[in-house]
Amino acid sequence: MKMACRRLAESARPHWDSVCSCCEEVALGRKATAAEHQTWDDASNGEYSALWNVCRFPASSHADLAAKGRYLKRFHNDSLSQLLEEHVDALLLSMVRVGKGGAV
Repeated sequence: MKMACRRLAESARPHWDSVCSCCEEVALGRKATAAEHQTWDDASNGEYSALWNVCRFPASSHADLAAKGRYLKRFHNDSLSQLLEEHVDALLLSMVRVGKGGAV
């Protein structure tokens, strides 16, 4: 995968993980502020965007596919991070592209 896409993907999920409980009343002992909700929303949107970009990035080699697989295995391998149908479709199109020598 291109370096920018890889950096985005590898930083988005850990950032989301670091703020994912910032709005939980039980953890905070109070209601979350608007700023805390916004922090969570921004991190969640960034993580979703990174996932979408990893899935739809046009792989042109087996190394690109392997990089996608490593990312998905590391950050999206549990029941809380299930891929949506559009993610799977994008991954399959990327796999077809590599199988056809980079042309779709």
